[in-house]
Amino acid sequence: MVRLKDVQNALVGDVIKYESQFFRIIKVLTEEHLIHGFVDTESREPGKKPVYIRLRERHPDYFFDTRDDLLSKRYAELAAAKELLKDCGVEDPDTAIQNKVNEMYGVTVEPDDGTSEEDPRMKAIRERMERDKNPS
Repeated sequence: MVRLKDVQNALVGDVIKYESQFFRIIKVLTEEHLIHGFVDTESREPGKKPVYIRLRERHPDYFFDTRDDLLSKRYAELAAAKELLKDCGVEDPDTAIQNKVNEMYGVTVEPDDGTSEEDPRMKAIRERMERDKNPS
């Protein structure tokens, strides 16, 4: 827990150019539930009551996911969905997915053969799925 005035004194002028920018940043951080601010109503200091801020105690994991993490998760979900479609008797899940996307959104998509991704995490996911399908 930190007094807002102390943070303001430390940042405004050196790191943040204007005081109004500082308060806009604090407002956005509060609205996004990254920090929590509260007024010390029991303070006996003269003048305005001090305002304190602190980080929220728990953040969902997705707050810290990068774009690549999210993309990797989506590809893993797509690969799992294709496996489920195969298990349900769909012979060519890529074509079925392509037709459904075209039907729903009017967008033609190319089937993913898995070679277009250069992300090493996707390669690891594909290798693990292959190992799970064909245990040695």
